[in-house]
Amino acid sequence: METNKVKKNKTGFIVVLVVLIGFPLVAMYYMNKGVRYRKALFAQLDDLGEFRARPDSTEGQVLAIFFLDKESADREALTQMHHQFDNRQDVIFYVDGDYALVDSSQMLPLTDADQLAVTTALGLPYSALKGSGFLVDRKGHLRKRYDLSNKDDVQLFVRQIALFLPPKKTPKPKLQRETEK
Repeated sequence: METNKVKKNKTGFIVVLVVLIGFPLVAMYYMNKGVRYRKALFAQLDDLGEFRARPDSTEGQVLAIFFLDKESADREALTQMHHQFDNRQDVIFYVDGDYALVDSSQMLPLTDADQLAVTTALGLPYSALKGSGFLVDRKGHLRKRYDLSNKDDVQLFVRQIALFLPPKKTPKPKLQRETEK
């Protein structure tokens, strides 16, 4: 009878150790892993210059600028990214070139002033921008150039856009009490 009680005590002690020490250690490991991942993504970003062509309409939004080439891979990258961020109104796509998507709230054509702002910030001629994508953060800084024909670059583009987005706000439930009649 005593040995059964001792086994129960040892089992209970192990369970308490796992709950009080094991679970927090595992949670801290994964939390630190996520922090290191975000830091690594931020470390890959640069400050290439300011993009201030339309400051009133893009204030506080993440911009993805696409200079499409005639290749279908560029349009495919744009389509995939648009589907990824279609429900986010704080991501705006500026597109230079032919694209088949029609979304007037999120897809805007790149104007001559926008093109000039990008070429001025980068110090590159317009012809060198074809087939490239650019990330503009919420403060209007060009952060990185991406090759749209490279799938790894497009995936990095998506991950780095997500870094600048605030978490989605879910509405709080409203409690409406009813009185008895």
